[in-house]
Amino acid sequence: MEPRAEWRVLLGSRRNASVILLAMAALVWPCPAQELAPDVVLLAHVKTHLREALAHLPNYTCLETMERSAKPPGKGPLKRLDTVRLEVLYSGGSELYASPGDRRFQERDPSTFTSSGLMSTGVFAMHLKAVFLSGNAIFTWRGEEELEGRRVARYDFLLPPLVSGLSIRIAGGSGTAGMKGSAWVDPESLDVLRLEDHAYEIPAFLAVQDASTIVDYARTRVGAEDVMLPQEGVIRLLGTSGEENRNTFAFTHCRAFETQSSLNFDAVAAAPATPAAPAAAATARELAKLLPAGLEIPIVLAAPVTEKTAVGDLIEGKIASDIVQSGRMLIPKGAVARGRVRRLEQHAETSRYFAVGLEITEIEAGGLRFQFYADLTKVDPIPGFEWTLTNTSTKTETSNAMAGVGGRGARMSGQVRVTEGEKLTLPDLPGVGSFFIRGDRLLLPAGFQMVWKTRSPAK
Repeated sequence: MEPRAEWRVLLGSRRNASVILLAMAALVWPCPAQELAPDVVLLAHVKTHLREALAHLPNYTCLETMERSAKPPGKGPLKRLDTVRLEVLYSGGSELYASPGDRRFQERDPSTFTSSGLMSTGVFAMHLKAVFLSGNAIFTWRGEEELEGRRVARYDFLLPPLVSGLSIRIAGGSGTAGMKGSAWVDPESLDVLRLEDHAYEIPAFLAVQDASTIVDYARTRVGAEDVMLPQEGVIRLLGTSGEENRNTFAFTHCRAFETQSSLNFDAVAAAPATPAAPAAAATARELAKLLPAGLEIPIVLAAPVTEKTAVGDLIEGKIASDIVQSGRMLIPKGAVARGRVRRLEQHAETSRYFAVGLEITEIEAGGLRFQFYADLTKVDPIPGFEWTLTNTSTKTETSNAMAGVGGRGARMSGQVRVTEGEKLTLPDLPGVGSFFIRGDRLLLPAGFQMVWKTRSPAK
C-alpha cells in the first residue's frame, strides 16, 4: 500500500490562528478488466495514467502566483488583499517551496512566506494524488459532458468523514469532515482536465460553512516533453459568519531541472532528510540566469497564431534588436524566444471576441538560456486589439466565474474577471501577455512584434 498522501489549506490570521484542511482519497481496488463496465475500465486506465504522470512530476518546477482576496461578514464584494509568488517542486512525495529565484527549496508550509491570509498547499501534485491514488474514494459515473468545447467523462467522488482523512483545525478546536466532488477526464488522453471538491459534514463548532477547491489541468510543453500540469484554479473558505477568503492561483514558467548537481535542501527540524530524485536536480548556473529587471525586449513572432491554434501549442520568436546594458551585450539580435499559447478562448455571449494569452518562458542566446519574467507593454497595431474589454451587457462574468464552485464546468475566477461590472480583464502573470481581439477571426501574423519589459519574478 502506498503512503497516505495529503493536501492542505491554511488560513492564517494576525493572531497566528490557522485553519488546516488535510484530505486523502483514491480509487477503489479494481476487479479484473473483463468483469468491469466500460466506465470502470476507463477509471482504471486513468489511475494508471496518473500514476505514470506523477512519477515524472519531480522533473519539473513551476512559479505559482496566488491572488488573495477576502470579504468580511455581511454583504459586499471580495476585496483583493495581495499577490504571493512561490516556486513549487514535487519531490520525494512532498511539495517543496522556495522564494522565486531561490535555490533553497524547503518542505514547509507556504504560510511561512506570509504573515497572514489564506494560503494553500497540495494543489500542484498532492491533491490529484490524494483523490485518485490513495485508496478510499467511492467513484460514481455521471456520463459525458462538454467542458471548454471538449467532450469529457465526468466522475463524482465521495470520501466519508471516517475515511477521508480531512481534518479541520482552527484556534481552539479541531474535527474531521468528509470530502465530495467531481473530476472531468479526457477519455482519449486520459488526462484529468478539472478537479473540484467540497468539504461536507463539517463539525458545527468549527464555524466553517464550506471549504472548496477547483483545479484546471493542461498539457504544458517543457523542453521536449508534453507534461500534464496544473494550470490554474481557486480555493474558497467560507465561515458560518459569512466571512469569505478566496485564492485564485496559476502556474507559469514550468521548467525541467538538469542533472549535473543536486538540489540544496535546507534542513527542516521536524522533517527527515529525503534524497532528491536524479531528475529533480538543478544547477546553480541555470537558476542564476535571470535577466535584469527593466529591460525592453522586442520579440517578433516566427509563425502566425490563429483561431485554429490550440492551447499549449509552442510558439517561437526572434529578438528584434540587440539587448545591451551598461555597454555590455546581454542578448544579440536574432536570439530565439520560446513559449506557448496559454489561453485562446472564443466568446460570443454579449459580443464576439477572443481572449488570448501568450506565455514566453525562455530566451536562448549563444548556448545560454535565460528565464523570462516580463510584462507585455506594446504590440504592433492590429484590428480589434484591446488590453481590456468593455462589456456592454448588464450581465457580468464574475458570477459565471464563481459558479464553478458547486457548478458543472463553469469558468473559474482565474480565467476572465469583471471589475465594476463593466471591464473584462485577464490575470496579471509574469511572462504572460494577455489581451483581447474583437471579431470572428483571430490572426497574429508572422512578424507580429511585441515589446516586453522584464521584471523580478517576485513582483
